[in-house]
Amino acid sequence: MKRLILAVLMLLSIFSVVVSAGTDCVDCYGEALKSPKLDIEECVVRVNDRIVKNDVTYLKAYERGDDLEVTVEFTSHEAAEDVQIMAFLTGHHRGHRVTEELIDVTPSFTIKANTVYERVLNLKLPEDFHVKGENADELKLRVVISDKYSSTFIKEYNLRVEALRESVVIQDVILDPYSEVQAGRGLFASVRVENLGQENEEDLKIEVGIPALGLRAVEYIDELEIEEATTSEDLFIRVPVCTKPGT
Repeated sequence: MKRLILAVLMLLSIFSVVVSAGTDCVDCYGEALKSPKLDIEECVVRVNDRIVKNDVTYLKAYERGDDLEVTVEFTSHEAAEDVQIMAFLTGHHRGHRVTEELIDVTPSFTIKANTVYERVLNLKLPEDFHVKGENADELKLRVVISDKYSSTFIKEYNLRVEALRESVVIQDVILDPYSEVQAGRGLFASVRVENLGQENEEDLKIEVGIPALGLRAVEYIDELEIEEATTSEDLFIRVPVCTKPGT
C-alpha cells in the first residue's frame, strides 16, 4: 500500500509540472471548481526534536539503527480535504528492498486555512548501510504534503549517519537440530556476526549457552574488519540424558 501511495504521489508531481508548463489555466483549482488547493505558507520539520533545514547535510547527528521521529508542522493559506503527509528515506544501497522502516504515511485529514497543524511520523535508519569509502550511503529524507487536488509540496533533507566506535551485531544463529533436541544428544550452533563499528575488532568471544542446564560453549574470532561479516565455527553442546522435557 505504501509503495502504491508513493508511486501515485510521484506521478501526480510529474503530471502537475507538465500541465503547468503547457497552459496558462488560472481556474484549475479553488472556488471555480469547488476544489480548495493546498497552499503551504510555512513548513517546519524536526527530526528527534532537532529542526532540520532544506538540503543542508547534518553530520554526526545520527547512528545506524536509530529511530527517527519526524515532526512536521505546517500552515496552509487555503483549506483542504484529504491531506496526507509522507516521510521516506532514499539513498540506501539496498533501496530495492523497500521496508516499512523506510517510509511512513499519515492518515488523511482535513485542514482549515491559516491554522497550524502538526503530525508525527516514525522511521528507522538501516543498521547495515555503508558509512565509509566511496560507496558510503548518504540518506535523503523527503517529506511530502499533498491533498486530493493540488500538486505536492516536497522538502528534502540530507542525513549523514555515523557508526558507533564499537558495534558488533549478531546477524543470525543457526541451530542443528533446528527446533528440538533429544536428551542425551548434541546441539550444534553457529553464529554469524558483523562489525558495524568504526574500528577493526580482535579476539571476539562468542558464547552459546543454556543457562537453565548450566551448559555453554565458547568460540573465538581472531579478527573482524570494519563492515565485515563472518560465521563462527560450530559450537557444540551435549544435553544430559537426565534432562526433563521442556523449553
